[in-house]
Amino acid sequence: MTQDDLPFAKSAALVVKNPYLTYARMAQILDTTPQPAQNIAPSAVIDATANAG
Repeated sequence: MTQDDLPFAKSAALVVKNPYLTYARMAQILDTTPQPAQNIAPSAVIDATANAG
């Protein structure tokens, strides 16, 4: 919440300049959804005899 809203807080509060931006950034940080690898098709497979190296 902003400093102006602080008098309305009924419990401990985080005071920030831009609550909406702060929420969006924190949501990204706390999101645990697995991210697929970039540029690799979901249907890609690796042959059992493949050798990396």
